[in-house]
Amino acid sequence: SLRYKSAKDLFFDVQSYKYEQEEPIGAVRASIFIAISYNKKLTPTYDILNQTAKKLNYKCIRMDKLNFKEDIWKNIALEIENSDIMIADFTNAKWGCPANSNVITEAAHARAVGKYIIIITQDKPESMPFDWRYLPTIQYSASSKGLQKLSKRVYDELRGLNLDK
Repeated sequence: SLRYKSAKDLFFDVQSYKYEQEEPIGAVRASIFIAISYNKKLTPTYDILNQTAKKLNYKCIRMDKLNFKEDIWKNIALEIENSDIMIADFTNAKWGCPANSNVITEAAHARAVGKYIIIITQDKPESMPFDWRYLPTIQYSASSKGLQKLSKRVYDELRGLNLDK
């Protein structure tokens, strides 16, 4: 049977329920750090990733959903290092950039510390930064049908991972 890994996980569940009226996740199999632009255009993407993760009893971590009082980078780095997986959305959310610079920085840190990374984008993978283009990428559409396909691809990828430590 699954148990909370720490009091922090229990607190996260209580906080999500109290302030965001989300159903408690309960004890989780793994945690996924979601690196995504905080842009309304990408909210449906985060929502479908979160729903997909919950089906597998995984917890999603997104920095704007957490409370912290210290240096934000210190907290980001800690959450990435403590997570089991990262999903990085390299979608061009605004300003004509190939991907959000914060997402790239967070993904680079996850890569440096050896985390498994699932890269997704609504754009053509060729538009991603040069050193990320060769990695497997899930391209998706923001349509309802496109998000359902994304959910299925991410679900299948997550199910195929061996997270035994």
